[in-house]
Amino acid sequence: MKSLLKVNTGEYMSTFLQDLRFGFHMLVKSPAFTVMAALSLALGIGANAAIFSLLDAVLLKQLPVNQPQQLFFVQYGEPGLKPTSNVSYAAFEQLRTQKETIDDACFFYYTTSINLRLGESSEVVEGQLVSGNFFQTLGVNPVKGRTFSDGDDNATAANSVVISYAFWQRRFASNSSSLGQSIVLNNAPFTIVGVTPPEFFGAIVGNAPDVFLPSLSGERILPSRVRFRDSGLPFVVVRLKQTVNDRQAQSTITLALQRAAFERAGADLSLEARQRIQDRKANLLPADQGFNVLRQQYSKPLKLLMAAVALVLLISCANVANLMLARATSRKREIAVRLALGASRFRIIRQLLTEGLLVALVGGGLGLLFASWSSRLLLTVVSTGRNPITAGAVLSVSLPIDTRILVFTVVVSLIALFVFGLAPAWRATNLELTSSLKDTRHVGGLRRLSFGNALVIAQLAMSLTLLVGAGLFVRSLAKLRSVDTGFKRENVLLFTVDPQLIHYERPQIAALYKQMLQRIALVPGVQSVSLSRQGLLSGGGTQGSIEVPGSIPHTEENTVTNANGELEANVPYFGQVGPRFFATLGMSIVRGRDFNEQDSETAPKVAVVNEAFARYYFANENPIGQTIDRGKNDGGLVEIVGLVKDAKASTIREKTPRTFYVPFLQDPSSWRETNFQVRTNTEPMSVVSAIRSELHTIDSNLPIFRVRALEDQVNESLGQERLVTTLAILFGVLALVLASLGLYGVMSYSVTQSTREIGIRMALGARGIDVLRLVVKNGMTLTILGLSLGLLGALALTRLIASLLFDVTPTDPLTFVSVSVFLCLIALLASYVPARRATKIDPLVALRYE
Repeated sequence: MKSLLKVNTGEYMSTFLQDLRFGFHMLVKSPAFTVMAALSLALGIGANAAIFSLLDAVLLKQLPVNQPQQLFFVQYGEPGLKPTSNVSYAAFEQLRTQKETIDDACFFYYTTSINLRLGESSEVVEGQLVSGNFFQTLGVNPVKGRTFSDGDDNATAANSVVISYAFWQRRFASNSSSLGQSIVLNNAPFTIVGVTPPEFFGAIVGNAPDVFLPSLSGERILPSRVRFRDSGLPFVVVRLKQTVNDRQAQSTITLALQRAAFERAGADLSLEARQRIQDRKANLLPADQGFNVLRQQYSKPLKLLMAAVALVLLISCANVANLMLARATSRKREIAVRLALGASRFRIIRQLLTEGLLVALVGGGLGLLFASWSSRLLLTVVSTGRNPITAGAVLSVSLPIDTRILVFTVVVSLIALFVFGLAPAWRATNLELTSSLKDTRHVGGLRRLSFGNALVIAQLAMSLTLLVGAGLFVRSLAKLRSVDTGFKRENVLLFTVDPQLIHYERPQIAALYKQMLQRIALVPGVQSVSLSRQGLLSGGGTQGSIEVPGSIPHTEENTVTNANGELEANVPYFGQVGPRFFATLGMSIVRGRDFNEQDSETAPKVAVVNEAFARYYFANENPIGQTIDRGKNDGGLVEIVGLVKDAKASTIREKTPRTFYVPFLQDPSSWRETNFQVRTNTEPMSVVSAIRSELHTIDSNLPIFRVRALEDQVNESLGQERLVTTLAILFGVLALVLASLGLYGVMSYSVTQSTREIGIRMALGARGIDVLRLVVKNGMTLTILGLSLGLLGALALTRLIASLLFDVTPTDPLTFVSVSVFLCLIALLASYVPARRATKIDPLVALRYE
């Protein structure tokens, strides 16, 4: 039996190698077919691999750590607005004692800005505070030096820092002598003890810390607002023992955290408080992918783009199927001879599929090259959004083509082989031997090749669907760009400072900001300068509860629906801004005045409100002179001295919230990280060097970062929309090209096969225009059928993208009509070229044509 199996296997391999050699020979003999088929597949497969690589990196890939499936986030009780563990440091210590359930537990903080000085140069870098056992718990080994231990994270330990591989390359040129070197972080010396591996970018996907610090030494150098050991740790991760499942661990961890809560509360605990503690449960959430800040932002767009490139792949497969069908038809006599000599139909189908396999492999290889090139381009677009992926994080989701991408490409190539190869091979071997051996060409070829026609119709339908989607995104993006933001974005420079990073206290910060405003105003080319605590179109904002004496707000506007579909209080936004803020940004004062230098700490408390605020609280009354009660802790009563035109604050998509503004000097909570706005009479970035020089004379260590033009900030706020629109256009055009080539190929083949028929028609008196009309009519018939199916598909599928559109309906008539007309014109051109060639046929030559 074994010998028989060995013989059968040997015969099969011998036959398969023979098929490969013959298939390779046949493809080399038909270079035009091979190149067209391989390129069609390469475009379809490459586009799919590129989008899948991005989707895999952003949504699917696990952390590059040891056994990531054993890692879980601990969340004690219900989370707040910002994800947090709700686990205190004392409870964390209690948690680490549960050795029967977990191997260990670690914690880490959100990334934060840190001022780094190395020699005479300084820069603001991204830092992350971690527990001493962070790297050991995750299972991350350094590429150089060592990582932290528990001994590095206590009050008596020397300041140590682990740097990222990307930072090591950028600042130290991968020099091993950097280990043991001292760097200054927020005016405190730290010693470099290790370098992370190149594939590790922390446990927050989308961020890429340059430096990792032990939590205690990190908190000593950071502002109090980023200190958590005395409150709740942001992220706590446990590594479960392999013999323990998450349900078992959840019960043990809940008991440990409850015990810690009881110890912290003490003996004098009411029954009600005791019950609250007993009701709180620990939840374990998978941490194998880390904390993914990109998932919510890019999940739906990437899935929709994946569906779009799947359509592109189907179109390219249909294109190759048509090419193979035409080629198989031209080889009809060869196939008939082989069948007549005794070859089985299965044997010939296998030979044709082997040729298809070679084409698929070439197309898949070229597709990988295309994916490797284009994935970096995709990440460049992604990294310019409102919440951009940092340069390091771009690398973190841009690893070389790995096994997952390779397997995906191979699978897609094989599916493509099955889709485009089987049907043509089956049809090519379904022959009537007598007529095929004579190679008889039938009259009426212009109306044959029904399977090829069906493929073209499908291509056109899918192309229309993609083009309609692209058209809707283009219209949506155009409307977003035309939205009146309420400020003049041209010639405005933005930058951020955070004096707390170099240990300025609040009163010092206020004095520093006044000095900075004075010095920047003297820089040549600067027209006006101001500041604000809140950034423009930064995706966030500050809300504050107020009361307006004598005002009765509209009841229906007292609550709004948040992102989770829950009702919450409709609290107004507020901004802490500097003198001439509205003038600097070109925001029109409708009534009253702007803030000025006289609105100081000791001056009467004042505010400027926007039109939405005035409509809500005062209806048709003049708001100037009215008062706002901010509450005792926030300054009490303030007088409204100005009414400003509505302006977008958080995002362009939002409905402008009601907003009030107060002078930054009258609100000490604004004396921290702050954004400066500088209006110039020249290109904004041209004054950066001069401004840095002026600020250097005030304090050479002052960290200045996020330097950009306001116009760039506005464009970056539409990063997700630009990504989706750009790729939708690219895939739509690609689909259109493939479908047009498919239609052109079918019509050219039809004309070639119908040379004799055309000659007979012309010999019987048909004019060139009649032949032209006949060929074009056949092409446009296929087009109309394709458009009809495509319109039905587009009407059904575009509803899925409704949430991504702005001020455009999924059934926008202008988009549907314009795309249909455009596709008709392209199809007309694709039909006209072979039709024009048909009119040049000489009837005498055609009648002798066989």
